Amino acid sequence: MEVLGPATGDQACGEVGAGRLLEPVQIVAGLIAGAAAPRLAGRRVLITAGPTFEDIDPVRFIGNRSSGKMGFAVAAAARAMGARVTWWPARCRWPRQPACAG
Repeated sequence: MEVLGPATGDQACGEVGAGRLLEPVQIVAGLIAGAAAPRLAGRRVLITAGPTFEDIDPVRFIGNRSSGKMGFAVAAAARAMGARVTWWPARCRWPRQPACAG
């Protein structure tokens, strides 16, 4: 984990020194640099996405209407961090992505 800032310079209170908010460009550059690190390189990740249905008996079930968007986003983020991703969509509206095996 890396902490960004504080910057040094003129402050709103009139003092000069450490304590300023970093410029937006510096914040974005720091976030991109931190996100670019291949933290999951060499790892295999299995991510499921979509609704779940659990049988109560042969006629009834408990379920949810998940779209799979969160699972897709997690799979994309894991791949961006260097992981080998297997994405398992379950009745999702999202098509299988060539970047993710599954």
